[in-house]
Amino acid sequence: MSKLLTTKEAAAFLTLSPITLEGYRCRHAGPPFIQVGGAIRYSQDALEEWLRSRTVTPEDRDSPTWLERFPK
Repeated sequence: MSKLLTTKEAAAFLTLSPITLEGYRCRHAGPPFIQVGGAIRYSQDALEEWLRSRTVTPEDRDSPTWLERFPK
């Protein structure tokens, strides 16, 4: 298993604020997370995969459904 990061560490890794990452989590729109009791952790491998899944190529922008991949 990869390194587990706190919300603050994961947000820094993603160059987001912790509040933005928490908002994603509440809306079920962000990267996968692990919850043990009251502790929230993010796998660094899962964060990297989530970033790869969010990559938009020029071909994607020609598709009428490319925006569906990105929750508001």
